[in-house]
Amino acid sequence: MASPALITAISLDVALEALSVMSLGALAIVAIARPSIAVFGCALAIFTNSPMVLAEATGFTSLTEVVFLALLAVFLKDWMTERERVFRAAAPVLVTVLYFTSVCAGLLVSDHVTATIRGLMELGRFIILGCAFILVINSSTRFKAAVLGVVAGAVLLSSLTILQYVLDLKNQTFFGYAKNHITYMFGQIDEVRFGGPVAEPNFYAQILLLAYPVSLCLALVDHGRGRVLFFTCAAVIFAGVILTQSRGGMVSLAVVSLLATFLIKARAPVIVLALVSIVFLSLLVVSSEAGERITIAIQDVQALVTLKGNVTDEAIAGRVSEMLAAWHLFLENPLWGTGYDTFERLYQDTARRFDLMARGENRQAHSLFLEILAERGVIGFLAWSALLWFAFSAALEGMRKFSGERDRFGEAACAGLMIAMVGNLLTAIFLHEAFPWYFWFLIALVCSAPNAVLGSGLERGRDSIW
Repeated sequence: MASPALITAISLDVALEALSVMSLGALAIVAIARPSIAVFGCALAIFTNSPMVLAEATGFTSLTEVVFLALLAVFLKDWMTERERVFRAAAPVLVTVLYFTSVCAGLLVSDHVTATIRGLMELGRFIILGCAFILVINSSTRFKAAVLGVVAGAVLLSSLTILQYVLDLKNQTFFGYAKNHITYMFGQIDEVRFGGPVAEPNFYAQILLLAYPVSLCLALVDHGRGRVLFFTCAAVIFAGVILTQSRGGMVSLAVVSLLATFLIKARAPVIVLALVSIVFLSLLVVSSEAGERITIAIQDVQALVTLKGNVTDEAIAGRVSEMLAAWHLFLENPLWGTGYDTFERLYQDTARRFDLMARGENRQAHSLFLEILAERGVIGFLAWSALLWFAFSAALEGMRKFSGERDRFGEAACAGLMIAMVGNLLTAIFLHEAFPWYFWFLIALVCSAPNAVLGSGLERGRDSIW
């Protein structure tokens, strides 16, 4: 006779499988009837890292597949009804495939074939998902739905973080959407930093910064209740970034705030209101620990630049060591690099050879730029730069086309996404590629913008965001 524990485990597996089937059925119906709602839901799920969160919390590991199949249902509907929509997305999809091919080419010279293949398989999954978004976001309604999904996801995550801070809920993770990074000293809590659904404060700040400039740009161009709504969203996301205590995040926050106000060409009173709100919120939520972290960072940077004094922050000292290791690996393999996703396993040996901090474990490069140079060489770095150039060009083209249609929402959304790319690159100076699906989701949104304008009238009266 089967034990009760075995019966419970089997019942749970059956329930999860049934949930998967029902989710697929429901999403297929929604995707066919209201594609924009499906796009909104998929964007929300990806931005909140729901596939990983639900996998850890409930054991439901198929959400990424559910999202992909929902997008596939929308794609098939377009293919059968309005095929020209699909062909308009050929250029960005081709550029993405060519980029992936260039990364795969490094496999031919890699000394760590198994690790490179494993990394390329993961990268391929994210690129396929990004291409799926590019193929289905082919009207302004769907583009706006995806943008609103990003903003809604950031507001949700930031709100949970604010609740943790205000109510002192250090041990409440809200089903995994609000994790903490807690440092202990002598058995007591020394520092608490909020890490959102990824449990990494610095990367969490980088993720929220993808949505913040979009919200701010939408607030700057909207009027009445819309302006209040999006300013509120921007303020909530701003507070979420500050609460991570990420020093790079705070610098990027200031930069993208100024870029948004000047790129949108908002009226002076609006700019003043935005900046005053930012300063007020900074004074309101910045803790003494965050201020101390910033002070130490400034002192350590001065020590590094002037070569006088010692670096006192272990995190900064470790990152400098890891970045130097990446630079040495690049100098040893300048053309093709060491192979995709190989730096971590090479770090300790490189650190010992060049008298750096081995740190007793495999480490990442802690700089996306140096990571790409080390693993993909000059050729890979040029390919990545070309992809970014294409994405920025698409954002500018989307702004121009939406402006021609007198669609201020679409124009502001494109501006916000372009600024989000700038913020992402700023934070990437000191962060490696830990959660690449966010980068590819951002690339997909930006590259789909020009095609979305061309399809602005195709769904009028037949599909809506709500």
